[in-house]
Amino acid sequence: MPAWVPLLKTALSSPAGKGAVWLLDKVGLKPVIDWGLKAIDGVVARIGHRHKAIRKARDTINGRWAPVIVEEQARWVVYSGCTPVEIFPRILGDLAAAMQTFDIARLRDPDEMLTARAKARFTRTRNGDSPDAQPSSHAEAIRDAVMTSGEEGGQTLFHKMVDELPALLDRLSSAPAKTVGDHTDIPEKAGIYLFSEGVTPIYVGQTRNLRAGLRQHTSSSSRENQASLAWRIALAGAEDAGHAVSGTRKELEADELFATHFRSAKERVAAMDVRFIELDDPVIRTVFEIYAARALGTDEFNSWETH
Repeated sequence: MPAWVPLLKTALSSPAGKGAVWLLDKVGLKPVIDWGLKAIDGVVARIGHRHKAIRKARDTINGRWAPVIVEEQARWVVYSGCTPVEIFPRILGDLAAAMQTFDIARLRDPDEMLTARAKARFTRTRNGDSPDAQPSSHAEAIRDAVMTSGEEGGQTLFHKMVDELPALLDRLSSAPAKTVGDHTDIPEKAGIYLFSEGVTPIYVGQTRNLRAGLRQHTSSSSRENQASLAWRIALAGAEDAGHAVSGTRKELEADELFATHFRSAKERVAAMDVRFIELDDPVIRTVFEIYAARALGTDEFNSWETH
């Protein structure tokens, strides 16, 4: 969690902090503090649930874990082999029933953390050490210094934006899920969208026009530069079938054998559920696209090669 979170909560619980809260209450601003503390608790809880799932997978025979969307919320499920054993946070319904449509090929081993730094931090926390223990190398010390510097300006603004990402993920995960054809209210606004099959997240994307962008993804007449998800699915399907996928995109599109895979992929995408939220700021939209793809485990079809 951000280093300022425990410091802020400690400060607000001190005599001086309580006095400040009392004064804010008198001038009608205490609800702002209450909202901020609730948001902080939400961020801490989401981080904690993910770590609980990883720890549970470590302690489980043939334990693996993965992000899922169940009961309109992003969660983390733990499997023992092919059997779901726990989910964080808990759900109201039956776990086995909820996981019937989950693609277990997307499960991760507990050690598959995103970065070496994240691995080191998680290992220190798991062993009961402080997550703020001394870095193991000069290079890591420099990285830590960069990450924690910047009391003003760009870094502060960036850190503030990063702190908003979990709440945005909750908004996206709880948005109505329907096929593109069944959505009757797709706005002509910029936003982020998520394609899923059952409870399995498949692809996160962004667009300056949700209505046009989502229709291009699923239209049978869309070209290779319009239906990017279907194109990536077609590439994977063609490779699995032993069909060569070398050459330019236009050459592949003209190849009748590959075109068959592309048509089938567009039909598959058209049958997927899609969720979306409006998001105007192009910077937040770009950062959130990457964050959501990583958090939901859609790396198979989310590629950043052209970003």
